[in-house]
Amino acid sequence: MDIDSMKCRNCGGTSLSPKNSDIMVCDYCGAEYDLAQLRAKAAALEKEQKAIDALAGDLSRLRQLADQKEAERQKAIDEEKRKKKSCARSSCA
Repeated sequence: MDIDSMKCRNCGGTSLSPKNSDIMVCDYCGAEYDLAQLRAKAAALEKEQKAIDALAGDLSRLRQLADQKEAERQKAIDEEKRKKKSCARSSCA
């Protein structure tokens, strides 16, 4: 968690100062933030983001497989149509 880039959730202020080693205070509205809680929340969010990224990768692979299957299905349909046209011209039984 980058303390320098934190914004106050209360007022949107961008200047937070340390009150002590565990607490940051917004220089604009005085809102206080417990750094241990913020770090725990940041770690939980990072874990959730990794899970979301993994799911997005899985979804992408599934879409690719579905696209491949659809292309194969369309190719088979096109081949069947070609065969029917060819047989119609040459009187296949």
